[in-house]
Amino acid sequence: MLRIILIALFLLFSVRAYSQETDSIVDLSKITFNVDKADFKTLLDSSYLYSNTNPKLAIFFGLKALDKMPGNTDIYHKGKLLVTLGRSYHDLGDYPKAINYYFEELTLYHNNNGQYDKFIISTYINLGEAYRAVVDFKAALLHLNNALNLINKTGFSQHLSFALDRLSSVYFEIGTNNNDTSAILKAISYADSSLKLSRLEKDTGLICSNLNVIGACNTYLGNYKIAIKNYSEAESYYPRDEINRSNLLNNIANAYYILDDMDNAIKYAKESYDLAKPKGILIYLREATATLNRAHRKKGNYELALFYLEENSGYSFQLFNDENKNKLVAAERKYESEKNKKLFEDEKKNKLYLISLLALFAISGFTAFYLRQRYYKKQNFLLNELNQTKSKFISILSHDLRSPLTGINGLLEVLHTDYDSFSDEEKKDFISSVLDSTKNLYSLIENLLQWSKLQQGRYELTPETLNLAEIVNKVTALQKINAINKKIKIETRVNPEIKIKADENFLNTIIRNLLDNAIKYSNEGASVTIAAAQKNSCVEISVSDTGIGMDNETLSKLFKIEEHIRTKGTLDETGSGLGLLLVKEMVEKSGGSITAASQPHTGSTFTFTIPAA
Repeated sequence: MLRIILIALFLLFSVRAYSQETDSIVDLSKITFNVDKADFKTLLDSSYLYSNTNPKLAIFFGLKALDKMPGNTDIYHKGKLLVTLGRSYHDLGDYPKAINYYFEELTLYHNNNGQYDKFIISTYINLGEAYRAVVDFKAALLHLNNALNLINKTGFSQHLSFALDRLSSVYFEIGTNNNDTSAILKAISYADSSLKLSRLEKDTGLICSNLNVIGACNTYLGNYKIAIKNYSEAESYYPRDEINRSNLLNNIANAYYILDDMDNAIKYAKESYDLAKPKGILIYLREATATLNRAHRKKGNYELALFYLEENSGYSFQLFNDENKNKLVAAERKYESEKNKKLFEDEKKNKLYLISLLALFAISGFTAFYLRQRYYKKQNFLLNELNQTKSKFISILSHDLRSPLTGINGLLEVLHTDYDSFSDEEKKDFISSVLDSTKNLYSLIENLLQWSKLQQGRYELTPETLNLAEIVNKVTALQKINAINKKIKIETRVNPEIKIKADENFLNTIIRNLLDNAIKYSNEGASVTIAAAQKNSCVEISVSDTGIGMDNETLSKLFKIEEHIRTKGTLDETGSGLGLLLVKEMVEKSGGSITAASQPHTGSTFTFTIPAA
């Protein structure tokens, strides 16, 4: 993961302290049985028992149970273990692992003649909630709507109120992220529907959640007093030690902060912090420390504000660990931290601060002038190099952007002109085709942007020691929905002890592109294998499929910008070939090499090397 040196120095203490806390050994002092000698059933029951109160302990017992699970374990108990592990990792903010266990559970229930439909509904809802947490609202809505469709089809209404509640949360976040009042009103509608059902079912947990969402919507709409009334009613239902109460307390604290009532904002945020801290629930701790930082700063308590800001930075780095989010969080926290430090120093050394500030301005001005001159010289050199490949790049760009845009334009024009003459099913087909084209266009643009950054030298390569198996598991978890849609089995053969030296963003992009191609060019029911082996000072990683393969002529054109390849996938998925160009660049910049082997109708294997740690 990309590290910004100045930020890393500033945040070193808070992030290190947080990591030591979360990685500490699980407290087993109150466990009354011998864990190592316990059987599968005892460990499973213990994991399930702690899943609502202590997710770390639930994971500890769950992984032990997974190791001891007999080969003849029935589907019900396997599913119970997988969902317990998924929800526990979810509570701790490790969403890739949670999603991986949810997909394993979903796969377990397939082809069982509807016997496990009620569990499939629950799993869809869990996936929707996990994707909501990683801000992938499209995937969240997809899975939650899958749950609703299955509820309507089967008549299993047990989870209807829960599905509506989670949909309300997704629309609330869409509204706040996009400043979309219509989405906020949708959130209120879904929450109201869920609330009516929850009251009939006397489900106090969901009543609390519904009121919490409605309160958050009213806060967004500026109805602060109504929001606090919603929150107060929700709090009356929650047990004092219920972990989700921490989320409610954060919302109450935020409402009081907006009302400029700093004492109550601090009171409720501190209560949320004290509730979430022993259990290590990152998302609630992050929100609580953010409010405590802002409220204490506003009251002039700069030492406390700085303390909570440093804690908040640690939680943010744990939760948002991809490059772009880390950059955003780090930059914001650095700015806020420096601001707090200066305010604190103001109280003691005002004169020294003014002198230092003037000196800083002078140095910054000189540095900016010097760097700007260097930047212009470097840009001139880069422009001369870029001109040599400009015509080839424009050729790729114009064709591959024009094709999907032409298709989208044509479909929409037909739909617009003859809308009333088409049946609902035909309209859905048109919309599905437009959606597929936009997805392909988005993927192309994403690869183009990354390739462009590499060409211009705008990406700072930051190698670090990484666990290869963990990276592979994260990428495969996010690709599983594509594999499931084509009934393709993804198998990983990566020793969990293998360590490599690489830039995490590079490695994610390399494996994602190769895995995406393997799925794209494989027929239904095929298999894809990711394997790795250490060879001297490097690790050899391969992505193999049993798909349609390539002839020698096509194989010889791979990785060459002048040989542009356009081959459709087995379900007519489109591809530009730019993904492989990007992969080759990233592998070589990482100190490795890449090769491809293939035979028509047999499959393909892409093998690349990365330095071992």
